[in-house]
Amino acid sequence: MESQAKLIEELDINEYHQMPGISATGINLILDCPKRYWHEYMNPLRQGKDSAAYMLGRAVHMLILETDKFHEKFYCMDEKVNLTTKVGKEVYENAKHIANRREILRLDDVISVKEIATSVLNHSVWKRVGLGKVEHSLFFEGGTYTTPLKSRPDFYTDKIIIDVKTTDSIPGFMRSIYSYGYHRQAAMQVDALFKLDGKARNFSFLAVEKKAPYLCSWVSLDEASIDKGREDYLHGADLYSECLLNDEWPGYGGSEELCIQASLPKWIQNGENY
Repeated sequence: MESQAKLIEELDINEYHQMPGISATGINLILDCPKRYWHEYMNPLRQGKDSAAYMLGRAVHMLILETDKFHEKFYCMDEKVNLTTKVGKEVYENAKHIANRREILRLDDVISVKEIATSVLNHSVWKRVGLGKVEHSLFFEGGTYTTPLKSRPDFYTDKIIIDVKTTDSIPGFMRSIYSYGYHRQAAMQVDALFKLDGKARNFSFLAVEKKAPYLCSWVSLDEASIDKGREDYLHGADLYSECLLNDEWPGYGGSEELCIQASLPKWIQNGENY
């Protein structure tokens, strides 16, 4: 039987973003507000830039998962530089010349990236996982309209998928799973790989804090969370196809004049601390 998913092993991340299909990040955005999705991904006048936090996240992932390619993509400065001074600006301009289009990591960021990566690589569970496949790009379809979808697992074997996430705090990461739609991303990866080879896999995060001492924790996602993520991403896929079909990208609540009545969260009203 022909596979219901397509896999590309050696695909640069920028090429992946240009490929047809909506990713988990896009699903999160369109579920929040279709008009925001259109602005981020389809507005021809938008000239966006990656945030510094996003660049650091990519650097951490590459140092952990694709160590041999790290210095091909990033240039690491070996001295501190103050960009408010003339000397500092000259040093940085010289670094840009040496980097030759590679992304530049300033010294403080270099130290953080290396220590975060070391924390993950030294985690006892990571050491036991063994060999796996890294940063493969997957393309599949889902939803009522067989919407084109895409996903890029950090690391997987025949039995498990592992996603490396940086976080402000390990306890706060539990809330981040829902806030940032990580359960949708997880469901998409589980489903894409199952469509590819028919193997059911468990999904886990390796969450690592972005501040010293860079604490790291293994977080397994239960089946109920995967099921909720699947329900969400399929709904998002349908919404995406409907917006494309009708060429309509509504704002919040489907109205430009939405009036929202706000109230404090119940835990604040009850005098609880969080």
